[in-house]
This record gives sequence, structure tokens and C-alpha cells, in this order.
Amino acid sequence: MIEIYEGGCHCGRVRFRVHADLLGTIRYRSTRSPAEIEQYLAPLLLHFFNHQTHHRGQAHCLLTAIAGEAPSFDLLVFQRATGVSLVKGQGGSFAQPERRPTPSA
Repeated sequence: MIEIYEGGCHCGRVRFRVHADLLGTIRYRSTRSPAEIEQYLAPLLLHFFNHQTHHRGQAHCLLTAIAGEAPSFDLLVFQRATGVSLVKGQGGSFAQPERRPTPSA
């Protein structure tokens, strides 16, 4: 079992030693309730990745509404632009923000 007790934030670092850890459970305390929760780790990780996509979409929407354009929040675009985690190759220039046509009324 992996145990994480954070000080009221969603994020924490977890290091997985073996594949078996993903099949195990995780115990944590919710930021909304002091109750201890234990659940299977793999479905929880799927939720974390899906939920961060939701927040990236919110940020992109706000920036687009404020500035009329927003940088790409796509993880692959970031990795290709910075070289982070790339083994071979490159993705080109991503310096310009993503521009979308303004819908006509």
C-alpha cells in the first residue's frame, strides 16, 4: 500500500517501485473531509490525468477570452518544444500561440 498525506493540496509526489504498486491501494485524506479514504490506485491515477485536462481547458478558455489567443497547453507540444522526455527527434517551432478564427455572428 502507498500512503499519501498532504497538507491540504491536490498534488504530491509518488514514486512507484514496481508494477504491483499500481495494482495496490492508496490511503489518503480528502481536502474536503478529514475522513481517511482508501481506494485502488490505478483508477485514481486515471482520474488525476483526466481531471488535469479539465483544468488545462479552463485555463485555455480564460486566456482566450481575455487575450483573444492562448498558448497551446498540449503536453506533447510542450515536450517537443522543450525537449523534455524526448529520446529522438524534435517537433518544430511552437513559439507562436495557437490562433483560431473568430466566429462570425
